[in-house]
Amino acid sequence: MKCKKELMGLSALLILFFHLYIPFTTSALELSLQRSAYIGVDLFFFLSAYSLGRKTKINWRAFFHNRFCVIYLPFVLFAVFAFFYQGWKFKRLLEVVSGVEFLRRGGGSFLWFFPGMFLFYFMTPLWLRVKEAFSKSGLLVMLMGWLLLAVFVQFVLKQNQLLLLIHRMPIFFLGLYYEEGKALIPEKWKIPVLIGLLVVGSFLMYRYGAIVKLNKPLRDFYYIVAIPFELAVVGFCDRISGGKEAARENASFVETQGKGLLSKALRLVGTITLELYALQMIVGYNLEGALLTWIKNGQVSFVLTCAILMALSYGLCRIKNFTMIWISERKKNL
Repeated sequence: MKCKKELMGLSALLILFFHLYIPFTTSALELSLQRSAYIGVDLFFFLSAYSLGRKTKINWRAFFHNRFCVIYLPFVLFAVFAFFYQGWKFKRLLEVVSGVEFLRRGGGSFLWFFPGMFLFYFMTPLWLRVKEAFSKSGLLVMLMGWLLLAVFVQFVLKQNQLLLLIHRMPIFFLGLYYEEGKALIPEKWKIPVLIGLLVVGSFLMYRYGAIVKLNKPLRDFYYIVAIPFELAVVGFCDRISGGKEAARENASFVETQGKGLLSKALRLVGTITLELYALQMIVGYNLEGALLTWIKNGQVSFVLTCAILMALSYGLCRIKNFTMIWISERKKNL
């Protein structure tokens, strides 16, 4: 998949749109577009799984060390920042960094995506072992496991707040099997299949993910009905990027991959996704509120807020990368 970084950028923008967008009107269409933008999170889970599914051999020690440094440590640092900025009690800080708040509040917890994603990565050896043991039928095994877990959590444990994460498991599993599934579809049927997914997915998203949030047969089931639309988005982006790559192999086509302005912009945003998510949740609402009070225009305030958050996120990302390089160099010199 040549468009992974662009899809990450698109996902980050969708999450910004979901959290901070100030509508022009009260129309159902505009409202549904904003309320459907939660699929940005789903796409992140899909892309993370896709990368794992392409690996043939993993050094688990290095893998967990990397995920700890990339996900958990920034999560702790953001929690410390929020502790001072938002005036938390020390008890809440401990509950956040230990994961207790996430277990209690699910999607209402501080930066829930960080512990949720870390948990999925922590379970990676299990996912890949199932995939290896059951081959193509492993996807069915995983989906059955998800369904049993969801039913158990809702009706036995009655911990509905965790379904926000549990219902991301199917799209994660589909990411693991994306290449295998794509190979099963004959070339002549790929475009019709994608069009079918887009049409059906758009209807489901509009009817059950935006206008009405579907909460049956399981609570928060609207995350599941969004899957056809999400697969269509991934599939079309994959086809477009693949088509460009093939064209550029022709001697008459001299452009290189990713030279378009839109592609460059999405790739740039795709490098600051975690920082952008964290900052919008910690300071985004206050920043937008202050700008709205000053400018008196919702749409301009939204655009300026996004621009400021992206600039801050890019700065944080550069500091993080520089720090990691410095630590790596120090280790080599010891």
